[in-house]
Amino acid sequence: MVIFTIAVSAVCYLVTCTALNRVGPTLYRTVIKTQWGPLWAGTDDEVTITYTTWRGRSITFTLNNPRNDFELGNTDTFWNNETFIGYIENAKLCKKGSNTWYVQSVQLTTSTDDNLSQLIVSEVYDFPTKRFSFSNGCINLHILGPKLEFRRK
Repeated sequence: MVIFTIAVSAVCYLVTCTALNRVGPTLYRTVIKTQWGPLWAGTDDEVTITYTTWRGRSITFTLNNPRNDFELGNTDTFWNNETFIGYIENAKLCKKGSNTWYVQSVQLTTSTDDNLSQLIVSEVYDFPTKRFSFSNGCINLHILGPKLEFRRK
């Protein structure tokens, strides 16, 4: 299996971003780590995340697994299949309720089949959080730039 990684801006110069023939659903994998800290660092409140592209297209997911999410020191992973909306520029993490939640890190990985080149195209987005906490409301997260990974089918 061959895997290689390139920054998105370089790929857009080498290959037109729209030339990637994305068909079928895109797998969105969101990983959120809750800090170790005060005993109340986690939350049981409803949490959503909205990803937005540089063209303004967005997609929102409610982050809820069958088990108890966002507990002290836990890393929680959420999987969603949706249509490819483009390369993500920022995210908005929101929660309802009055608990204070201490977030350590947020990462998104998207994977889509590219039928034109017979590759599986993945983007890895790290949202630097510098550990933050918030109660009711939203926090805007900005990325430094995703990495693209191409893998043969």
